[in-house]
Amino acid sequence: MTQAFGAVSEIIVAGLAPLSLVTQGFRALPVAFLYFQHVARRHATSQLHQQAVSALATNLGGVFNHRYAPSFLGRLFDRLKSLVALLASKVV
Repeated sequence: MTQAFGAVSEIIVAGLAPLSLVTQGFRALPVAFLYFQHVARRHATSQLHQQAVSALATNLGGVFNHRYAPSFLGRLFDRLKSLVALLASKVV
C-alpha cells in the first residue's frame, strides 16, 4: 500500500513540475527535467507506476472529455497526453 502511495505521489509531483517552472523560473528546469526522466523510467519498469498513470489519465480524460466541458479542452488534453507519451518513450 505504501509503494502505491509513493507511485501516485511521484506522478502528481511530475505533473505539477510545469507549475514549479512558472513560479520559480528557469532555475527549476533541470530539476523538472531530471524528475520527468526518473518518472518515465519508473513507468517503464514498475507496474504500480503504470497503474497510477492509467488511473490518472482515465480520471482526467473523464473530466476534460465530459459533455459539458468545452471541446477544445478535450482536444488539448488528448494532444498533451500524446506529447507526454512521445517524450516518455524517447527517454527510456
